[in-house]
Amino acid sequence: MQFIIDGISFDFLPIGWERAGRMATSESGVRPLLQTVNYYMSYCRTQAQEIAVSAFKSLALLNQAYYTRMWGHFREQVMNFPIKPDQLDPYLDTIMFSHSKDEIMSACEQLTKDTLNLISERKNRLEGIRSYKDRMKGYYEEEKGMLNKLLTACEKGHYETAFFVAIGVQDGLSRALYAAEKGRWPGILDSGKYREFYYRFGYPDLVSLLDPTDFEPSRLAVVHLIEKLEEHLCSEDVSLNQFDSVAEFETFIKNRI
Repeated sequence: MQFIIDGISFDFLPIGWERAGRMATSESGVRPLLQTVNYYMSYCRTQAQEIAVSAFKSLALLNQAYYTRMWGHFREQVMNFPIKPDQLDPYLDTIMFSHSKDEIMSACEQLTKDTLNLISERKNRLEGIRSYKDRMKGYYEEEKGMLNKLLTACEKGHYETAFFVAIGVQDGLSRALYAAEKGRWPGILDSGKYREFYYRFGYPDLVSLLDPTDFEPSRLAVVHLIEKLEEHLCSEDVSLNQFDSVAEFETFIKNRI
């Protein structure tokens, strides 16, 4: 639940220890492969096998199909799929038969990239449902804390805080606007395309204004962003849980119960 009392944001989000651990260690399916150069061949092949299996599963989903036979028989079935990487065969041959860690790593990276490209193309063909209510409910209340932190950094001249928070705020809002307009969150291959709506709607470029010798332009830009975002969300009928006092918030909670 997200809400704002007297300009201060509160965000209560239940999170399990397992998820917290993943967030802390930044786990991902591809990252371990990039570290295989310094490990033994057995580890390299183990990671490559996991990536290949993940690719097979993704291709089955893309083709709305299922496998009738599993280990050792994925390839023969994938070859009948209409949607698959053009170089799937050589990638698999390299993964299974090469004795070079570099070659295996390269084949896995290319297989992953090609599979993600196919997924991205498929997503782009799907017509998403534009909805600010679904995608941005609670966003402003949660992000208000970061915006306040950015304002404080500008007022106190703390450039390091301003640097990290400004970039995070601008990128996060860009992604949220993209999701609201497109009906889906930007994927790994959307690159910088998701920023188009941020600039189209006239939000200030906080990143370009970062200057350790002059914080006033950044401060004014943040104030403008807050006002514009509130106005934008209200125009899209997104309700904002903002309260002037604790008493007003208590009344709101009692009415919900």
